Amino acid sequence: MKYISKNTTLQLLVITVLTSAIIGYRYQTLLVNLGEQKTSDIYRDGIKTILNTTYHAKYSESYTWFGGMNYPYKEHIMAATELPGFAILFKFFYPSFPWIADYSFGIIHLFLLLSMLLGCIFIYFIFKELNIPWYLAGLFAIAITFMAPQNMRLSSHMGLAPLFVLPSILYFLLRLEKTKELRYAVLLGAFTFIAAFLHFYFFAIIAIFVSLYFFASGLGIILMKTKGHKPYTNSSTSIFNSIGKLLINFSIGILIPLAFFIFWMLLNDPVSDRSPNPYGFLVYHSNFTNIFSSPHLPLYTWINDKWFYNKTVDFEGWSYVGLTVNFFLITILLKWIISQFKFHVFSFIPKAERPFIINLLFAGGVMAYLSCSQPFIMEGWEYFLQYTGPYKQFRSTGRFAWAFYFSINIIAFTGFYYLFRLLKNNKTRFVLLIALIAISFYEAYTFHTNSYVYRHYNVRYAPELEPGKDFPTVTNIDFSKYQAIIPSPLFLVGTNNIEIPGSAYIIQQSLVLSNQTGLPVTGAMLTRSSHGRGLNQMQLVTEPYRKPALLNDIKSNKPFVLLESATDKKEYAEKFGHLKKGAKFLAESERWRLYELPIESFTKRIDSKIASIKNEMQNDTLYHMNEFLSTDSVENFIYEDFNGFDCEQNYFTEGCYTGIVGKENYLFTGQLPNASINQEYGLLFWVNVSPDRFATTLFKVTEKFADGRTKVIGQTNPAWGYQVFDNNGWVLMEIPFRISSPENEITISFKKQEDYDTRFISVDELLIKPTSTSLYQNKGGVLWKNNRIYFQ
Repeated sequence: MKYISKNTTLQLLVITVLTSAIIGYRYQTLLVNLGEQKTSDIYRDGIKTILNTTYHAKYSESYTWFGGMNYPYKEHIMAATELPGFAILFKFFYPSFPWIADYSFGIIHLFLLLSMLLGCIFIYFIFKELNIPWYLAGLFAIAITFMAPQNMRLSSHMGLAPLFVLPSILYFLLRLEKTKELRYAVLLGAFTFIAAFLHFYFFAIIAIFVSLYFFASGLGIILMKTKGHKPYTNSSTSIFNSIGKLLINFSIGILIPLAFFIFWMLLNDPVSDRSPNPYGFLVYHSNFTNIFSSPHLPLYTWINDKWFYNKTVDFEGWSYVGLTVNFFLITILLKWIISQFKFHVFSFIPKAERPFIINLLFAGGVMAYLSCSQPFIMEGWEYFLQYTGPYKQFRSTGRFAWAFYFSINIIAFTGFYYLFRLLKNNKTRFVLLIALIAISFYEAYTFHTNSYVYRHYNVRYAPELEPGKDFPTVTNIDFSKYQAIIPSPLFLVGTNNIEIPGSAYIIQQSLVLSNQTGLPVTGAMLTRSSHGRGLNQMQLVTEPYRKPALLNDIKSNKPFVLLESATDKKEYAEKFGHLKKGAKFLAESERWRLYELPIESFTKRIDSKIASIKNEMQNDTLYHMNEFLSTDSVENFIYEDFNGFDCEQNYFTEGCYTGIVGKENYLFTGQLPNASINQEYGLLFWVNVSPDRFATTLFKVTEKFADGRTKVIGQTNPAWGYQVFDNNGWVLMEIPFRISSPENEITISFKKQEDYDTRFISVDELLIKPTSTSLYQNKGGVLWKNNRIYFQ
């Protein structure tokens, strides 16, 4: 580095020691526990990041493919953990240094803290390059470092926490701007490559930001050359040569890494049904209120209470830039107005520094605009998102504001320094600089002591990670006899269609058991995972109906381990409790129970259910209702098979209802026969969720009163209201509801939120009945009960 020389080593050492001391004090609980398997988030993303990294090192068969989740299917390591680069490195070193797995918690935590220090040093280098005195450069860098929104990721989304990434990119852009040396383009490409292996979102942020920066730089060259100005360009160099060099630098810095990842991640991917329209782009964004203010700091809390309320956004959109930036922007605006709009915005900044500042403002400003998911969150503009190609894959655009945070803070601190230099009174200049630093440090302190924004990072063990309390020791089970772990309740995250968030306890217990035994988990917390494979995972654990398709994809005859959480809600036990039928009890604690689950138990449960239905139909107390047998003596149900409808893909009978999923569709309107207001009803129907995100379609039951009023009395989508999964993408849904009066009409309708989705969805076999009533049919060897169809 340019500044690590004999004359400046001491200055850099002072800044390094001061920053390290602050980091050590703030994160002392992390530092004193580096040798333990402790972390601050022991339930979801935090522990997943570390344990998936460790599992990959110890058990995955290749560097590229992760085998610890979504068994028996493999997943690309870039989607499996938030620190894929560490997973690959650990795997490389593990055969020679097996202890590395035991210290993975400490290694990752230490890396994140060192990343904070390195980020501060890069910001310091930027200010030094902008000719700011070293002591001010250091203090400015520390203030920006500890206010950075990425600090909030240290406990959970750890792959997004490395703070050196964006400052390093800005530094190399600055050096490239000033020196035009190719080596800085190479460093830019190298750090872009490294950043992608920390979290692939970094590649997206860097690629878009650097593209905007080079665009602004190229535009500046054209304007300067054509107007004859040469404040920072070589007059002997033609426009074409200058633009050509920019393109070469851009190719080295962005396009070469992009080509690698296209080949390694996309062209090498055997999965063809990842969601092209993931959820979140229109939800996980920022807004300018949460960029230029923070509803969690005292000043803005007071403003919200006394003046006007600023609506906050999802956590992903929190990217407050600080009062220094706000004061700077106000100062520049006032100065511009007072000068009767003649003031050149950056005239007080030396000419040599202006190109970087101007390009930074443009690129950072556009990133702030994009972080708000603009223009697509505006009414009517959602439609155009579908034409944005890979851009719509970035479901958390709020993270784009991080580039703006660093850009605008560097501009603001640099701008204030050069503005204060214009003051003739040294005491006034000194007081203003002290005030600027004091305000910045106070805000950073306030942020770090606000538990709503930052956690205290009091690390702890997940119970089964404590020494001597691991699963193999406590249970004394030979886990090599089993092929995989089935968690109950299941967790399935990443398909963007049918998903179950699962409970914090079962995720934790599954991942710990998996790491201690080497057994993969059928559950998944992945990114953009296969929709079809997700349906297979759901079918494996939900109500027995067909032989699970997943069983055709496994190569082992070993039984499964069923891990049941003892701390989860009763509703989960009711939904997945059937898995214990045919299972052998192994061990238990206050938090979990383990069972041996043979493969043949899945088909035995189906056979048992068919036998039970046959036995029920022998009951003399059943009543004949048209083609049905009913447990009730009155006809109090409605059945619609849609046989008179045209349909290309029906579920069972000849026809089905087909409608445009983005438009309002009506399946039924009318009164319920022999209805009772004290009775709970169930709406059951089959819907095909094979197409991408069809499971997010909202189905509603609406009651219409005599005076014309309407009321929604039941609603859900297939992602939550599922009951039964068939092999062909059809899902049986159930929506419970109660009516207010037997005379009222009910309407059953459905529509997907996205109005512009013109694809056709199929619905079949609609049944409305009291939940206490069971209906049966037996035709031609086919058993039918409550809209389930069994082949004998």
